[in-house]
Amino acid sequence: MDSGHTVHNLDCLLDESYPSEIKRNNWNELKLLSNSNSKFFELDLRFDDLEIALVDVDVVINLAAMPGLMKSWSDFHLYISCNLLAVERLLNSIAGKKIEFIQASTSSVYGTNAIGDENVDKIPSSPYGVSKLAAENLIQAYHKNFGVSYKILRLFSVYGPGQRPDMGYQKFCEAIIDEKPITLHGNGMHTRSATYITDCVDSILKLTLIEQTNFIVNICGNEEIETRNAVNILSDAIGKPAIILQGASRPGDQISTKGDTTFLKKLIGVTPQTTAKVGLTNQAIWAKNAKK
Repeated sequence: MDSGHTVHNLDCLLDESYPSEIKRNNWNELKLLSNSNSKFFELDLRFDDLEIALVDVDVVINLAAMPGLMKSWSDFHLYISCNLLAVERLLNSIAGKKIEFIQASTSSVYGTNAIGDENVDKIPSSPYGVSKLAAENLIQAYHKNFGVSYKILRLFSVYGPGQRPDMGYQKFCEAIIDEKPITLHGNGMHTRSATYITDCVDSILKLTLIEQTNFIVNICGNEEIETRNAVNILSDAIGKPAIILQGASRPGDQISTKGDTTFLKKLIGVTPQTTAKVGLTNQAIWAKNAKK
C-alpha cells in the first residue's frame, strides 16, 4: 500500500551471513515493487558517506545488522563493526537534527531465557547479543547527550516466507525438501515465541507513526512452540518426513523465548496474532514452491 512517504533504502549487500546474490535478487525485486517515491543507495553504514541518503529524512529505521549467534563467537570484530560501529556512525550523522532513530534490536539481549517484559534482566549469552545490547546503550547515550529521539524494537526471531536462508526454520524447510537430515541441538525442546513477518512489519509501521518516543518494546508472537513441534508442522506442510539427528548444545543458544507484549499493545493497540501453525505452514509452502 502506498502511504505517500518517500523511502530511502540503504544496503551494502554484504556477502557474509548468506550469499550476496540472494540479497541482490531481493534488492532488485524491491526496486521493481517500489513506487517513484522510493530511492535506493548501495552504501556501507560502517565506511561510506551517509549524508546523501539522509537528505530530507525525518525518521531512520535501522534494520541493518550482522545476525546469528554462532558466527559471533568466531568473528566478533565483524559483529562489532556491523552492529555497533554502524549504529554510531548513523547516530553521529543525525545528532543535532530533528531525525527520529528507530533501532531493530533482538531478544538475544535477554540471554538464554528471554521470558517476560522489557524490564527483565539483560544478560546476553552470545557476542551477538552483547553487540546488540551495546548498541541499545549507545542510542540511549546519544539521547541523553544530544537529544536524539529513539524507539528500540526487540524482535523475537522473525519468520515466514522469505526468511533468511541461515535461520532455523528455513534451514529445516530446505532439509526436508531435499530429504537431508536436520540436526536439533540440545534436547530439541527449545521453545520460541517467534514473530511472523507480516505481524512484524505491521508492528514496525504502527510504531513508526506514533508520536511517543524514547522507549524499548518487545515485538514477538503470542504463542510459544517447541522446535520439534515446529519441524513437524513444516514436514506436514511440505509432505515429506523430517530426518532428525540429535546434536550437542551450542554456546549461546537460547533455551526459551516468550516475550511479554503488554507494552506493545499499549502503544499501538494490537499484538501479533498469527499462529505458529499458520505461519510455519505458509513458510513451508513458500519454500516448497521456491524449489520448483
